[in-house]
Amino acid sequence: MASTFERNQNIEAQLLKEEIQKIQSIVFSFQELSDVCLLVLHLEVRVHCFHFLSPMAQHGEFAPGVDSQNPDPEVVKLNRDLLNIHGILSSSLVPMKCRVSLLII
Repeated sequence: MASTFERNQNIEAQLLKEEIQKIQSIVFSFQELSDVCLLVLHLEVRVHCFHFLSPMAQHGEFAPGVDSQNPDPEVVKLNRDLLNIHGILSSSLVPMKCRVSLLII
């Protein structure tokens, strides 16, 4: 017959195992939330690209055959916006996550 000490050890081991499982579940939930946040940031960057580049396409101002030394004002605005976003994200995210969120293509 198991002693009281052995039973207590078994109960403590079982409780510890349950607590570890709960913590692992919480970690997994946070990882999933992190992935969703990174996806939303990526989509936000893409929306910014559409916001600045769609007027060019709508007004027919984009002519790939024309060699112009002057960039389109919308491209300049987009560049400024992307640099601003990069500055904000690079101060908050590790470099790999920052690159993923700014990946446009």
